[in-house]
Amino acid sequence: HTRCSRDWSSDVCSSDLLDSLHFLKRQLFYLPFAIAIMVIVSMLSVRGIRRIAVVVFIVSLVLTALTPLFGAEIKGAKRWLSMGPLTIQPSEFVKPAFAVVAGWMFALQRIQNNFPGNLVSICLFLLVLTLLARQPDFGMIVLVGTIWMVQFFISGLSMFWVRRLIILGACGIRSEEHTSELQSRLHLVCRLLL
Repeated sequence: HTRCSRDWSSDVCSSDLLDSLHFLKRQLFYLPFAIAIMVIVSMLSVRGIRRIAVVVFIVSLVLTALTPLFGAEIKGAKRWLSMGPLTIQPSEFVKPAFAVVAGWMFALQRIQNNFPGNLVSICLFLLVLTLLARQPDFGMIVLVGTIWMVQFFISGLSMFWVRRLIILGACGIRSEEHTSELQSRLHLVCRLLL
């Protein structure tokens, strides 16, 4: 990973007239903070992790919603927010927080029969997909969608719905190149599946 960062950093920085190890140095600067956060989170209780995940999820959703409005456009996509000296990609915080929150909702569905955990998870998933599509960040959509579908399958999703979700995902991937056709294809697939 370090070699890849160094090689990539060298190519990009040589074109921007920066130090050839600029990005590597930045990554190494933040590494102790990342390790500290990882150690602290690993010592939390399940309840504490859920609480943090909900807070991170809500804050990162708000920031992801603001990114298309206030973010810097790079290669046609607005994924980054500048916050003083920091530049962050809020969708990177959505990803782990959403995985924890969705897993929690799936678990609550199984533990408490009257709690609509699957429905809550589906609604949150659609909200995340909508926000990511506005940037657009197709790679993140595929990653979040795959994680969510695996979680849903593990929580007891029937094969009937697994097949339909795979077809829906395949149509979404195929139509990614033609985003103007995405709505019509999804509408057609939804009509066929339901």
